[in-house]
Formats: sequence, C-alpha cells, structure tokens
Amino acid sequence: GSLQALSALRGLLARELDGLADEWNDLRGDAATMAGRLHRLRAACGFCGARALQSAAEKLSDALRGAAPERVEETNTEFKRALAATRAALRRL
Repeated sequence: GSLQALSALRGLLARELDGLADEWNDLRGDAATMAGRLHRLRAACGFCGARALQSAAEKLSDALRGAAPERVEETNTEFKRALAATRAALRRL
C-alpha cells in the first residue's frame, strides 16, 4: 500500500499497455487469447486504479464470451479508446 509500490505497479502497467497496444490488432479473431489478456489486464488495472480501462476490458470480455457478440466491435473500439487514454495518463505521472 505504499506510494513507492503503487508507482512501481503503475510503471509495470504502463509497459504492459505499450506492448498490448502494439499487439492488440494482431489478436483480433483469437477470442481465447484476447480474453486471457483482458483477464490479466483487469487484475492489473484493479491494483493500479485504472477503473475506466478495467471497465472497458470487462465489457469487451463479456462480449467475447458471447454475452453480447453483436457488441464486440463496439466494445473493442471503447476498449482501445480507454487503452489510449490510460497510456496517456500513465505517461503524465
């Protein structure tokens, strides 16, 4: 719970998001791999307080699991916006 620990976690998240942004489009069509990445990302977001990205990842996960297959494209767009915004916010810290 220290400020140093949070800062370190946010640094790790920033690096993860940079890599994810680079590879995300390559994952399209592989719902299982996307879902796995989103699961890990949601946990990291929870530790770092990245609530908007966590919420977008949850919505996309639900859509990929078939809860709302017609919403995959829409939720993917929302996820990519939240990903970009979170990356920008982490760079400012």
